[in-house]
Amino acid sequence: MQSGLSRKLRVVTVMLSSFLSACASQGSYVVTEYKSSLSDDKKALREGFIGRWRSEQPNDKGGTNITTVHRSQDGRYLTEYTILDNQSQVKGYQEEFGFWGVAGGVYFTLFKGWVENDEFYPADPTNAYHYDAYQILAVEPEAITYKNLASGNKFYYSKVEVK
Repeated sequence: MQSGLSRKLRVVTVMLSSFLSACASQGSYVVTEYKSSLSDDKKALREGFIGRWRSEQPNDKGGTNITTVHRSQDGRYLTEYTILDNQSQVKGYQEEFGFWGVAGGVYFTLFKGWVENDEFYPADPTNAYHYDAYQILAVEPEAITYKNLASGNKFYYSKVEVK
């Protein structure tokens, strides 16, 4: 009976030492704070996105994509997309809306729906396609540049005067 007890004691000792060594190896993943306070430069980064911005960039069909986005301070956005063909004729137009934010050098959007022919169409929030994340490359008073983390496409926006 003592050999059975000895064997159980050895198993418990091995399990305990494995658990303790696993805990010790996790030391580099120690949480120091759950939510750090925002520095002034991080607040300014988000503030830099607020307002009306416009982008005109060539597309892969020889035409031009014109995008105007209005980001509100409360985290809502409205985007107007106009697609021109290589003869500068409008081939597509759509308005989209949703929520936006900035965190850790990343600009992100949550597409909530679109308007077409004055009719509202809600987006499916379970569809991963409706979430986008962009690496912020530059934010200046009159220009913003960011890169889509999925496609690698870069987008260049200029500030638009609101009248």
